[in-house]
Amino acid sequence: MTDMITALNRYHPKYALICRVMNETGLRVSDTLNLKRRDFERNNGVKMVSEKKTRKKRQFIISENLRNDILAFAKREVIRAEEFIFPSTDMNRCKSVSRHQVYKVFKRAAKAAGIEGVISPHSCRKTYARRKYQEHGDIFELQRDMRHTKMETTLGYLVDAPTQQKPNEDNTESVKIHPIFADILGKYGIT
Repeated sequence: MTDMITALNRYHPKYALICRVMNETGLRVSDTLNLKRRDFERNNGVKMVSEKKTRKKRQFIISENLRNDILAFAKREVIRAEEFIFPSTDMNRCKSVSRHQVYKVFKRAAKAAGIEGVISPHSCRKTYARRKYQEHGDIFELQRDMRHTKMETTLGYLVDAPTQQKPNEDNTESVKIHPIFADILGKYGIT
């Protein structure tokens, strides 16, 4: 993700910050784009958003380093407290940059950085999920944190890495098992 952030910085620091916020908090792109400067002005690292997709309240923690970078960006860009932290490029401070624009910039930056595969803003959310699972190892906590109704959705965020082959008991065919799934299933006594 570091190469991606560097590449995004070439377009505009705003896009690198969008990536960093999503990568650090697990917020969806629509929720990230709805953040306003006032959301970062209080000194504590705990923030609250009302998720656009689920309409649920979600608490998230932001590091002091990222908070300071966001406030420095807002100061440089002369963004007032009630304005979106990531304003539209047409300088209309009443609306944020669009999800579509973020996707286009991410795609161009990934290509420029030589990153292969499908890269989108949602890749940051998946990176967050993988990191959280590696840190804590609790799939149920991750499911709650990501606000997923179905466990399959959460498990889907942990895929996209190479799989290993595992033979069936009768050795008639192989089933592809992702290493993370093998770890999760083993943790709960399922083999």
